[in-house]
Amino acid sequence: MAKKILIISMLLAASVCYAGPKGGQWEISEGAECVLTFEPEYIPYSTYYFAFAVVGRPDEIIVSPRHPDYQPGSSEHWRPKDRPLGMYVFVLNRKSGKVSLMAVDRFLQLAIVTEVFHKELLSAYPELNYGGQPDYFYRVIPIQKNSKEFVLAASLDGKRKNKTTFGIPSPIPFMGRKNFFEKETYYSGTILLEVFDKERPLKPIVQFKKSVRNLERLPDINEMASWTQGAEQPFLVIVERTNRLKNKKGRIFLIRPQHAISE
Repeated sequence: MAKKILIISMLLAASVCYAGPKGGQWEISEGAECVLTFEPEYIPYSTYYFAFAVVGRPDEIIVSPRHPDYQPGSSEHWRPKDRPLGMYVFVLNRKSGKVSLMAVDRFLQLAIVTEVFHKELLSAYPELNYGGQPDYFYRVIPIQKNSKEFVLAASLDGKRKNKTTFGIPSPIPFMGRKNFFEKETYYSGTILLEVFDKERPLKPIVQFKKSVRNLERLPDINEMASWTQGAEQPFLVIVERTNRLKNKKGRIFLIRPQHAISE
C-alpha cells in the first residue's frame, strides 16, 4: 500500500511540476533581405490568417483573420484606437512599408481573387534540405508562379518526449482524457519555417526559427504561414499575434522569395 502511495505521489509531483507550453518569437535566420516586417497596433488571436491581393491595388497585400467564404467568428472582433468594435483586416503597403486597417465589410466589397493551395506529402519533394526533422504531421505547400515553383516547408530541430500525466477523465465520450494516467507526447526545440526554390533545394531562400517547449502538438503549417492569394508574384505572410501578457507587440512578415532570385 505504501508503495502504491509513493508511486502516485511521484506521478502527481511530476505532473504538477511539469511546465506548460512555451513559445518564443520568430527570428529571421536566412534571407532577411527578402522580408518586410510590419508592426500593427494590435493583432488579435486567430487560428488562421489569410493573405490576399486585390484588383486595382497592386502595391497592397491584405491580411485577414477570416476567409471571404467563411462565417465570421466573435474572437476576431476588437476595438482599434479611435475606431468602433468590429472585425478588421490589415493592409500592408509593400512600397511604403506601412500598415493600416480596413473594416472587413469594406474588404469583402473589393475585387478579391482567391486561390486554393494544396498541401503535399513530404515525399513529393524529397530533395529539400530541411533545417530540422520534418514530422509526419507536417506537409509542404508549393506555389507556382511565372514558371517558377517555391515550396513552403516546416520542420522541428528538437525532440519529442513522452510523459505520463495525471488528470480527471472527461465525462463526455471521445473528448478529453479517458484515464487518470495517460502517456502524452510533448515537443521541445526549434520550429523552422523555410521557403525553397525547387530548382535550388539544398539551401532555403528564407528561413524563420522559433524556440518552443512542451507543446502538446506541433502547429499545422497553415497556422504558421499563408501564401498570398491572387498576387502576380509569390508572397508569403507570417503573422505573429500580439502577446499582451508578455507586453510583446505583434508582427506581420511579408516574404518575397522572387526578390532573392531576381537580384
